[in-house]
Parts: sequence; C-alpha cells; structure tokens
Amino acid sequence: MNPLATELIIPLLKKQPLFEGLSIEELQELAAIVKSERFPEKARIVEQGELKPVYYIIISGEAIARALDEFGREKPVRFLQAGDSFGETSLLVGEPRDATVIARTDLEVIYIEKADFDRLLSQRPEIRRKLRPRPEVKRLWEAPRYDWLVEGEVVVWHGHRHWCTMTKWFLSLIVLALLAYLAYRAKMPLCFLPIVLAFLPWAIWSPVEIWNWLYDRYIVTNRRVALIETIPYRVAARQEALLERVQEVDIQKSFPKSIFGVGDVIISTAARTRPIIFQSISKPEEVEKIIQEQKARAMRWERAEERGRIRRRLAGEEPPSSPPPPQPSPSLPSFFYPFIGEKREPQQVTWYTHWWKLVQSIWLPTIVCVITLVIFALSLRLKGWFICGGLLFFVLSFSRFITTLFDWANERYIVSTNQIIMLRITSILPLLPPVGPFSRIERKVAPLGSVQDVTTKMSAWGRIMGTLGLGEMGDVLITTAAPAGVLEFKNVRNPLKVQSVIFEFLERYQEQQRRERLKETERLLEDWFQAHKEIEH
Repeated sequence: MNPLATELIIPLLKKQPLFEGLSIEELQELAAIVKSERFPEKARIVEQGELKPVYYIIISGEAIARALDEFGREKPVRFLQAGDSFGETSLLVGEPRDATVIARTDLEVIYIEKADFDRLLSQRPEIRRKLRPRPEVKRLWEAPRYDWLVEGEVVVWHGHRHWCTMTKWFLSLIVLALLAYLAYRAKMPLCFLPIVLAFLPWAIWSPVEIWNWLYDRYIVTNRRVALIETIPYRVAARQEALLERVQEVDIQKSFPKSIFGVGDVIISTAARTRPIIFQSISKPEEVEKIIQEQKARAMRWERAEERGRIRRRLAGEEPPSSPPPPQPSPSLPSFFYPFIGEKREPQQVTWYTHWWKLVQSIWLPTIVCVITLVIFALSLRLKGWFICGGLLFFVLSFSRFITTLFDWANERYIVSTNQIIMLRITSILPLLPPVGPFSRIERKVAPLGSVQDVTTKMSAWGRIMGTLGLGEMGDVLITTAAPAGVLEFKNVRNPLKVQSVIFEFLERYQEQQRRERLKETERLLEDWFQAHKEIEH
C-alpha cells in the first residue's frame, strides 16, 4: 500500500468504533495489512453461513445485508453505505456469517483478513488491549479456547456448578470441627477422638471437591454442547452432542438450590438414554435460551448453505469440495497395526485396544511360559514323567499366551463413511486361538447418521500414560438412536483423538447427505417442470 493510499485509509479506520482507541502509529501498522477490492452491482460479497473471516469497510457505494431464518424466509437486516463496516465478529473470532451482503450499486471496499490481523496482534499485543469490540463480540472474543474446537467454532457460554453446591460439604466440616472443639473443652476423650477421625477424611478430601468444582465445565458453542468432568486420581470425561442432535432442553429446580436461582439443564437427544446434564448452574433459563438460539442459528446457516448450493448449481458453478478423507496409515503388515493403535484408510478408520491392556493380560502367561521353559530345559537331564509333564505345561502356557494375544488383536472399533462398528472376536476355549468354530463374535453396528453424542472417559492411570508419552488410554462411548444403543470403544489409545475423528466422519456424512438432498431436489424440480410443459401442451 503506497503512502498516499495509507493517508486515505487511516481516517476510515479511525472512524470505526473497533479501532478508535488506536494511536496514529498503530493505525499505520494496521493500514499496512489493509487491501482493497471493487464489486459490481448485485455482487454477493459474503454469504450467510460462510466461513470468510474478513472485515470490510465501504469506501463508496451501497450494500444490503439479508438473512434467512430457519424456515427459509429471507428479510433485510441492515443497509450499508460509505463509511459503514461489517464482519467484526468474523475478524475477531472467525464465526460463520449471519447474513448475506449484496452490493446494491458498484461497490469499493477495503478489507482486513483475519490471518493478517492475528499476525499483527501477535507482534503488537498492545493493539489487542486497545481494541473496542461490541459487548457481545467482546464476550465471544474473551471466551476460552479449547484444542478440540473446529474452524469457525466459538464458545458462546461456559460455566460450572454454582458455589451453593459446596455449602453442604463445608457446613459438615464446620459442624465436625465445632463438635470436636466442644468435646475437647468438655474433656470427653471418648467423644473427641471419633469426631477427629471423622473430621480428618473430610478435611483431606476438601481440595479434591474444590478441584472438581473449579474444573468441571459446561460449554455451549455455536456447533455443540459439551460437558467436561475432572475427578482427580479417578477419571476425566467429556460428553458432546452436536446442536442439530439436540431435541429437548428441560430445566429442573429443587429446594434449597432454587433459593439461589440454581437448577439443572437437561439436554436430550433422540437416544434419550444418556442426556447431557448441566448440574446446579446459575440462571438455567438463560442457558436454555442460549442453546435454543444457537440451534436456530445453526439451522439458519444450513438453510442458507442449501440455498447457496441451489443458486450455484443453477448458475453452473462447481459445488464446494467435500471435506478431505483421512490420511491413510503407512503400509505395514497387518499384525503391526494393533500395536500402533489405529489403522487409517480412505473410507474408514480402525482402532485397537491399547497395548497396555495386552501387557496386563499377558504378563502372567508370559512368566509362566518362561518358567516352564526353564524347568523343561532342566528336566531334560531327568527321565520319564518329569520330561513329559514339563513339556505339557510349556505347551499349555504357550497356548494361553497365543490365545490372549489373538483376543487382544481381534478387538476392533471401526468408523466408516456410513456406519460405526464395534467388533470383538474372542476364543471359546481358554487354550485355543479364536479361529473358525472356536471363536465367539460380538458385533454391534449402527448407522453413522444415528450418532447422537460421544463421550470419552479416562482414568488417572490412562492420563498418566499420556503424560509419560506412552499414549493416553480410555473409553469412548457413542450413543446412537439405533437399536444397537450405546457402542463402547473400550481402552483405546488417545480417546479424545478418537472422539474428534468420529465427529469428522459425522461431518463428512452430513455433507454427503446434503449433496444427496440437493440431487433429489433437482430431480423433483425436473419432474415439476416436465409436468408443467405437458399441461401447457
């Protein structure tokens, strides 16, 4: 951008409420990343539901912002002219667009891309502190970020249990401490010691309760609802459901929590067996409203996207590309994949039980096998039945070792483009590998489209293994609306990654379903037009 252009841009930037707190030097740095573009009349600058993190300022011309509701009705929401701006939320948090902006006249704009803006903020953090976003945008901008959020996903609300849930615990501590003090002053050792023994476990466990209260999280994003539970030394769990899977949001209040305006928000999907429950939160009615608003917003984005697909199809444009399939795993002999923990293919991903479960199952047969091998080697110097007994014991121990290895390797969990599968092949007899008639097959299958929510659970040991670089270990529970019910992926490696991959496959499945619905709509329209021609003639 040449100096003359910069001099023209700085006043435009200074007029925007977002940048009015910046100094001239900082505005010059911001102007250095500004770009310009011209749009003809009727050009569509941004589309509702589109991920286009760009902030626009109109230099000349007029535009109109129009939005579809969840029923497909379009209405104008804002008129724009020279000096106006749009895209503040997209610039700061990268959310999808809430409206389509169309040029009413020839339009000249300057714009800032989020990637350039984020780079500037990382180099000059003081600029970030001087920005003045709108209150609703600031709340989104300052919301916590989680590594499992996908592109365009933003935390809309987050919270934890109300402090009143801790009162029962601390009141019990106070009562026990008071009783211990009274017993001590009354010189009643037979009462004092039992009270102290009762008080100490409560006092020791108090930090754990405080930890649970602080680190349990209830989260609503513009894409999903999530519940994160952390119990020190025991388990960590994360339960998630996409907003489009949410069918009912109920509120339950009970005494005495209702005195504080505290209640439970129960989020149910079609499965109805494992609702997501935000327990004891403040202002549950507001949270219910936020969930319903975000669900309606997601529906508006979907309707706008479908309308855009039809428009592009009629205009002869290429449809947007599908999400890329998973990168296939390196080509290895099939026996190695169980030890790696997963096998990626273009159309599916297979996970295996963590290798630590094999160690737990196989260490005893291995030790017995080695001991019997040593005994058998020593018994070769002897004669008769001792040699035969040692050989038989070694064969039995080795058979058990091989059977355990096969049972472990044959426990597989698969997600493909259209279904999710839990497969376990185990041996009927403890000393024979699971082959042919000697195998027991347990198989549960559910359509991928029936997945309602996905939950991960990790024990303390499973998390410690991840810290040690051995790969986290835990369970993944997939709740479906199919007859299969809940599918349990038990003791898989990196369960949070498994959860993310399942949602990726679900997103690709939904994209494919939208494409098929569009094709079906095209066929119906062709039939309508053909029938109309037949009537006219």
